[in-house]
Amino acid sequence: MILQKLSRALRQQDWFTVALEVLIVVGGIFVALQVDQWATERELDRREEAYLVALGEDLRAMSASLEHEMADRNERRETMIRAFQALEACEDSPQARADVQVALDQYQVGGRTLYVGATFAEMVATGALARLTDTSLKRDIAATFSDLERLNRRLNDIRLSLPVVDGILWKNVTYGIDERGRFRADVNIPALCTESEVRNAFIEIIDIQADQYGFIGNVWEQVTDLLDKLDA
Repeated sequence: MILQKLSRALRQQDWFTVALEVLIVVGGIFVALQVDQWATERELDRREEAYLVALGEDLRAMSASLEHEMADRNERRETMIRAFQALEACEDSPQARADVQVALDQYQVGGRTLYVGATFAEMVATGALARLTDTSLKRDIAATFSDLERLNRRLNDIRLSLPVVDGILWKNVTYGIDERGRFRADVNIPALCTESEVRNAFIEIIDIQADQYGFIGNVWEQVTDLLDKLDA
């Protein structure tokens, strides 16, 4: 209909009608484009909100996982300290033997990969992270997950710090396998407490565990701070 009117107006040289019809066509196209852009922006806003909600759920799970790891490593470190003190005092009591037993059985444990969640990787892959309008929040998200990945690499590489400790303990401690198939140390405190290198090995393990606790604690603070920002 509009094209017919426009063609007739051109033949009749009715320039007012030509201008009016052109204006109607251009205006219609402009309005359609604006509506389409508005719908696209609304969809992007909806996706951004959904991503941030999912990211918040991942962060809550990560916070719980980090808290568990902090408590676990702190408990291991306290046991190791008690075991070292027992060796230093050459104390051969049931509690001392139990502490040294646990310390020797578990000192190598500590390479579990911490939970990260999939939302951050999906936000990066889809460009959702780059589209975040809050630049401060975007920077905090990227920094937190970068530090979390760095922490996981450090925890997984912790065995690189233990070869010397392994050599000392395996030379001075006899290990066997219990009825559940687990390695168990044969604890002989009177023999172990006379070896200064064994006590020094315990000090090295305590230092490694303290580093682990500190690294995990720092990332936990970042995760909880970011979660507070998302909730706000």
